[in-house]
Amino acid sequence: MKKRQRSAAGGSSPANDVGSAPTDSTGKRPDSEMPPTIALASFHSNEVEQDLRYDAWRENMGVLFDVASRDGASAAVNKPASIITADLGDTVLAQACAESQDFIRDQKRLAGEELGLILVQYFPHGGGILCDREHLVAGDMLIIDTEKPFKLAATDYENLTLMVPHDLRASISPMIDRLHGRRLPGSNPMVNILGEHLQSLWRNVTGMNMAQAGRAVQGTIGLIHGYLANEKGLAAELEPAVGQALALAVRRYIEQHLEKPLKIDDLARHFRVSRSQIYRLFEQHDGVASYVWERRLRRSRRLLMTPSLQHLSIGAVAFEVGFTSHAHFSRAFRSRFGLTPSQLRAAAVERKSGQAERASPIRQYPVQVPDMVRQLAAG
Repeated sequence: MKKRQRSAAGGSSPANDVGSAPTDSTGKRPDSEMPPTIALASFHSNEVEQDLRYDAWRENMGVLFDVASRDGASAAVNKPASIITADLGDTVLAQACAESQDFIRDQKRLAGEELGLILVQYFPHGGGILCDREHLVAGDMLIIDTEKPFKLAATDYENLTLMVPHDLRASISPMIDRLHGRRLPGSNPMVNILGEHLQSLWRNVTGMNMAQAGRAVQGTIGLIHGYLANEKGLAAELEPAVGQALALAVRRYIEQHLEKPLKIDDLARHFRVSRSQIYRLFEQHDGVASYVWERRLRRSRRLLMTPSLQHLSIGAVAFEVGFTSHAHFSRAFRSRFGLTPSQLRAAAVERKSGQAERASPIRQYPVQVPDMVRQLAAG
């Protein structure tokens, strides 16, 4: 996996054992040869004044989920709550624990942000009700796509979360779209092995440097991929290796040509495959047209929310993503996200203004966790 260069700013960097590294005449290793250490960011509610704990918890956990109590009010922070994140380069590993509350990503939130992450969660303790339909218990695992609606009514819990950016999601599974919100039961020995592996990785994270962490995460993702590719009942959903490579190539081509007409015949001709092969690759997306439609709307949402592109008219944004009619684009956008393009842009401007007003050089509680997560998602 391609490594991103990361700064330890914004989190504490524990001293690591660097082994038998070269030293200078004083016996110390030159700073220029020190391997990058793991950057940590953390929030602990018991370190914050009582009347600030809910706002602090919401701001730190809120980078991933809206939080609320079971009755929809503010989530309680009566018991100690914490979240600690470790920057492992291409991924972030996090440990969190808190009392019972709801964790939500609804359509309104999805329309207003771009956070492309896959979350692989393991619950050593606690659980809850998943998407109002399935019970999650201690020992289970869960896969979440942050670009899709989600709700977990959690009990008091502790979990570990491996965060993987969207551009690496195929390394988890080539059919990751079908696994969103899916409970992987702890009664399965493979899930136990994966859970124990994540716990071991977490216990050792502060003793590793970035190079070691990268190798460890590659092994972790390899284990997850191997389970999802070979487990009975899941394997049938995964594309064969050749199909996976072709699917990635076609999706990349579509992403690079969203402003152009993209028909199945053109794709088949460009990649020198049959129409039926293209159909099979996009069957999980309800066909090529549906996939292209979704990617165009998501691209337009990103353009509308980008501050440096506020000068572009709605019509220009529509044209940029392949729509030839302003009205057609507006109707499609509202149908998909529940807001018109103009309303989304206004909301983005208002949110940015509000963030600027709330910004303060002196914080009464730490907020480095959201910064680390957003940096991962932004690549």
